[in-house]
Formats: sequence, structure tokens, C-alpha cells
Amino acid sequence: MTKKIAILGGGIAGLALAYELTSIPGWQNYYSIEFYQQGWRLGGKCATGRNVKEYDSNPPDYRAEEHGLHIFFGFYANAFKLLNTCYQELGGIGPFSEIGDAFKPHSDIFLTEYFLNEWKTLEFNFPQNKLVPWEHKNTDGLWEHILTTIKFVLQIYTKIEQPVNSCPIFNVLESGKDLVELLLASGIMEITEEIALLLGEQQKELFSEQKKWENLNPENLLIQVLDTASGINSKKPCHQNLILQLLEQFSQKVLKITNSNFETSWRLTLIDLALANIRGLFADEIVSGKKSLDTLDQLDYRDWLKKHGAREESLQSCFIRVLYELVYAFPQGDISNPRLAAGVAIRILTTVLFKYNGAIMWKAQAGFADVIVSPIYKLLQRRGVKFNFFHTVKQVHIGDNTIDAITVEKQVDLKTAEYEPLISVKGLDCWPNKPLYDQIVDDQAEKLQEENIDLESFWTTWQGETHILQKGKDFDIAVLSTSLSPLSFICKEILESKSSTGQKWQDMLSQVKTVTTQGGQLWLKPPLNQLGWKKPSPVLGSYVEPNSVYADMTEVIKCENWNGDNYPYSLAYFTGVIPDPGIPPTFPQKEIDNLNLSVINFLENDIGYLWPKATTKSNPQGLNWDLLVDPLHKQGSDKFYSQYWRFNINPADRYVMSVPGSTAYRLKVDESGFRNLYLAGDWVNNGYNSGCFEATVMSAMQCARAILKQSFGIAYNKSIIGENDEWFFPD
Repeated sequence: MTKKIAILGGGIAGLALAYELTSIPGWQNYYSIEFYQQGWRLGGKCATGRNVKEYDSNPPDYRAEEHGLHIFFGFYANAFKLLNTCYQELGGIGPFSEIGDAFKPHSDIFLTEYFLNEWKTLEFNFPQNKLVPWEHKNTDGLWEHILTTIKFVLQIYTKIEQPVNSCPIFNVLESGKDLVELLLASGIMEITEEIALLLGEQQKELFSEQKKWENLNPENLLIQVLDTASGINSKKPCHQNLILQLLEQFSQKVLKITNSNFETSWRLTLIDLALANIRGLFADEIVSGKKSLDTLDQLDYRDWLKKHGAREESLQSCFIRVLYELVYAFPQGDISNPRLAAGVAIRILTTVLFKYNGAIMWKAQAGFADVIVSPIYKLLQRRGVKFNFFHTVKQVHIGDNTIDAITVEKQVDLKTAEYEPLISVKGLDCWPNKPLYDQIVDDQAEKLQEENIDLESFWTTWQGETHILQKGKDFDIAVLSTSLSPLSFICKEILESKSSTGQKWQDMLSQVKTVTTQGGQLWLKPPLNQLGWKKPSPVLGSYVEPNSVYADMTEVIKCENWNGDNYPYSLAYFTGVIPDPGIPPTFPQKEIDNLNLSVINFLENDIGYLWPKATTKSNPQGLNWDLLVDPLHKQGSDKFYSQYWRFNINPADRYVMSVPGSTAYRLKVDESGFRNLYLAGDWVNNGYNSGCFEATVMSAMQCARAILKQSFGIAYNKSIIGENDEWFFPD
């Protein structure tokens, strides 16, 4: 007899789990899968809504309204592999015949720094490689990454302007002879023909007094040695001590340089941070493999860097701020109090900077849900998975060691047996930003529209019909694949139970924090260069808080439906945190109004640096509102309200953080304390432990493995890339 698996929540965790479970040959002989999802669409924080409103008798513009800025990193191997299979099995989606059409590489990253009372911009073009993330082949380990970092530091150092009477830039040791002898004595370098040629010698007897080692160039030699050192056993203390000796002598040189100009300042900052990271990885025995990154998570990353020698000004730099911005690491949305677990921070930096395949980033070429959620949904539907839209999970009810029942609210009645959620926009299957009311019974559909009811809102006053799902009848196995914050409401019985299990749940929900965020989109009439941006299409960070992250996403416009009179030629996305209003009993409209005004203030006072040609003579720092595409023809700053700016205050939309000390309180996928309840999401202990798409997919794969093994005795043979930090020690 087959078992019934109920997946509670149709976000990425649940979708990826269903994909993994239905990838097992003959899965229908073991179980069926059924989703319960609030509202009319899937995707969770990755959901997209296509605007279906008509203006002036024109057809809808079908603009893609996002929950935030979503860009895949090149190390997202598990996620890309899943999507690649979807595209292959479906034969492509709309205009995208394969995943390489739906995602394009992006390499230009910009950081801004406020230096001596003015903004400065740094541009980094990360070199692309011949790999693709859906065929993960980046197998270098932490040792190789450290060597690469040292080489980068040396190269950065050569570009620092030196005082006229200073010593040669790489006179770190007294001479090339000292460096060679140190390297040879440590065992990190052998006398090969290649090294002999580098030294200008054909023989291997290199240490005769007649040789003029002082003429060797330590800079070139050290870089060459680092190139040949990647095969060395990095766990030998002598090798690590050698690197530390070289770095400490080098660091003393760096500290003597004055940072009188911006070009010198940012290079010294980057060198300082790199050296602090390397020192810490050696000192805390991460490189040797004796300790895991999780052991560092009690400390904030900036405190950890300071402990290992980083200067205070470096800790306040754009290089650190952008990392905290990337993962919204501001508890309560307080930008003055950034907090990020050190081990998680190092894992993020290492994977983002060193583990990418192809390019550091990959940008979706249409709405995020169009190219991600739709293909997964269509594939699961084809495989036989059932989706119950408009079903809100209200409560899970516990027995002795199992979940015995689940209360759900059926929000609406449908005219047909199943809801068909997708609409077609330029050949793409997309999700509308409102329910398809023609599929809902007429009286309910009319009332929903008349009262402007939002069925996705936590504060909705709409009441549906309550149903109780019974164990053994409606489900045998349940999976909580919602976001973290809703668990406080739907798992009350667990939290209130006076047991060790209840205590573990209480600890997790109190220690693993979430934060409210914002995501905004501006459709502009001029192309990017006419706005005054003179560099390549940007993804930019560390600008004015809290709207500190900006990305040009103009490529999405071609998959929207703009007419000639209202056609945008550039599309800007912004994101950041917002002051956290908590979860009040009623919808916080006053706070939303104030947040809208804060964004208008940002656009009127801070956009000029990014887009100097998008301003007015009377206000060279503020946006010329007439440049916004506005089908409603509003005036002045009122045009802002014709754009799309979203404040993610719903419990399900809150971002899961990685604050110091929280990792130990995350539950693993099979640690719910109940035999038939499993967990999936970026909030579980999945090995990556940061809020991102890849961590969510990893948790789903782990959840599938646990269910298959524990409930069905089926082996899960896939490798979950990165779950044990094996990408740092690939051997």
C-alpha cells in the first residue's frame, strides 16, 4: 500500500523536495505527493506576479513583479542541476530551449565607498571560466583558494603607489636567496627543471657560494612557487607556518604605507582583510581540517576578523558591508548593528568568490518564477504530483510521537476540480499577480475583487472553510516546507508541549532570527547610458542604506508586454532591509506608508550619483520623476506609486538570518522529534546555513534522502554538493 506525503508549503524547498522524490524510478509504487499552498501561486520568496491590470484600454503590460532581487551565484551547482533536468525533460520553456538560454553569465560587480566626503565606485570584473554550473566541475579546495588569495594580494600590492625613497615593493625578505632557502627547507618547493630555469640555472646544485641569489626577483619567484604549491599537502604544519611567516613579514611592510588617496586606501583595505582571513583560517585550525567552520559561528564575522588583526577602518569598508547586505544581516532591520556568524560568512565568501562555475553570477532572462518555478511546477504536474492551491495550513496537531492531524483552511471554492494557475506571456508560462478569478465561483470572485482581498496576506480578513487532514487517511508523512516565521503559529502545539522536543523548537525559533526586507523595481524611459551610468550593466552594493544594492535588469523587459507609448528601455532593481515592525495583530499600514516615503526620499536625494543624467537642474541629486514609465500619468513623486516596491512583512516572506550563535539551534531535516514529520528550508541545518536558493535545494535533497531511507528503505544515491564543506577539502 502506498503512503501519502503531504508537503505543507509550495516554496522552493517543497518544490525541490517533490522533484527529488519523483526522480526515484517507480516512485508511484511507494507514495503519492500532495501540496497544500496558500493563495494562487507557488515559489515562496521566489514568487513572481505578472501584472494583469489594463490601462486606458491597452492590454496589460504583464510586468514581472518580484519579491526582491534574485540572481543566482555560479556556485549554485545543486540548484542548477535540478533546473537543467527540468528544462531537458520539458524540452525547454517558451523562448528558452535550454537552461543556458534562461540564465546568462554576469561578471561586472561594483562597490561604492564614501571616501573623504564623496562617493567612489570600484569595479571588479571577475574572470569567466569554461565551466557551467549545471555541470559542476570546480573541485579546488581551501588550500588552493588561499594560495590564489595570496597571489591576488601580491598583485594588488604592486599597484599601490610607493613613496619615491621607499624600498623595492617586494623586498619582504632580504633577498631572493632567503626566500628560496626558506621554501626549500620547508619542503613546499622541490628543485624541478621548471624551478631551475626560473632561477636561471640548469643544474640542481643551486646553493654554491658563487651564485648571485641576491639578483633573483622575490615577487616573481613567490608567485611561481604559489602556482606550483597547489599539490602540496596543506595539513603539514611546516607548510602553514611558512605561509604565515611570509605573510607576517609582508604585513609589516603593508602597515607602513599611508593611505592618502582612494586608490591606495581600498587596496590596503583589501590586503588587510585578506591577510586577516588567512591568519584566522590557520590559527583556528580550519585549513588543517581539525575544526569545522561551524566552530567559528559563535563570533560575528567582523569580531573574528578583528581578533586576527584586521584594522577597524577595514571592518567598516565596502568589502565587509556588501557581504552583510548580501544576506540582510541586520537584526530588526537595524543597519547600525550588522551581525553575521563568522563561519557562515567565510563559507559564503569562499563559495561565491572561488567556487563559481562559468561566471560569478547568472542573471535570469525573465521573471524569476517564470524561469524557475514554472518549469518545476510543470514537470511535477506531468509526473503526477497534486497541488491544492488556496489551502492555508493553520495548525499541526501532535500525538505521542507523530503528527496526527493538520488543520487547513480552504480559502475559496473552484468551478472545476483543479486550479490552473498559469498565464501565457510571450510564450512563457507565468504567474499572475492576482488570482484567476474566472476559475473561482462567481459570488466569491466578485466579493474578493470588490473588497480587494489579498489571499496571501497574513492579515487577511477573508475566512474560508476549515478542514482537518487525518493521519492514515489524508497523509502518512508530513513535511514542513514553509518559511521559518510561520512555524510560530502553525506549530503552537509543538512549542507549548512540555518536552525536550518542544524546547528544541522554542530554541530554534528564538535563536534563528528573521528580518523584514524590501525589493523595488523602477521602469525607466531612457536606456542605462542615457541615465548617466557609463560602465557595464551593474550589480552594485554598499551604496546608501537601506536601499544599498542595485542591479540593472533591463534584459527582463523583452519578456514583458509594453506598448510603444509606455515602453521602458531600462529596468532597475533595488533591495535592502527595513525597520522591523514585527508581526502586529493587524496590517501595519502606517508603517508601509512611512516606508514608501523613505524610498521617495532616497530617490529624491541619493539617485544622482548612480544616474547623474536622470536628475533635474533644480535637484542634481534627485530623480527626474518624468523619466519613469507611468501608464497612469501621475505627477511628480506620485509617479513612484506606479512602480513596484514591495515590503516583505508577511511572516512567510521574512528573510532567514545567520546571526552569531544560531547555527547550533537549527534542526536538521529529520530532527522534528516526530516520526512522520520532516523539515525542509534554508532555516534547517543544511550545511550551508545561509538564506539562499542553493541552501534551500540542499535541504530538500537531504529531506528526500531521509524520507526515502527511514520510511521506505530506499537509497538516495545523489551527491549533495557542499553539505559537509567538502568543497573545501575535495579529497
